[in-house]
Amino acid sequence: MSETSIRIDLLSSGQTRPYGPSVWEARMTFSFRWLSTIGLQPGSWKPTEAQAKATARTFVRNWANHPGPFDARLVTLKEETPGVWYVVIEEPYDD
Repeated sequence: MSETSIRIDLLSSGQTRPYGPSVWEARMTFSFRWLSTIGLQPGSWKPTEAQAKATARTFVRNWANHPGPFDARLVTLKEETPGVWYVVIEEPYDD
């Protein structure tokens, strides 16, 4: 038996200034453990960039693959350490 968990820390969200874009900044931590005869042991699975993108799109903020002028877009997605991803999504101001 195994256990996979995803922890999402929303570092900031909202407009950075009046009439400015809305920004979502988050850190996603993926962990995988398996049950052995001596208890839960850390596993070696680490998510790919595609899996990190899908997780961010689902749990942080949806964005367009080919954004128009007012669509949310992925600004940054980088792996800080194995299993820990940093993501920034931005949506332009539209009044």
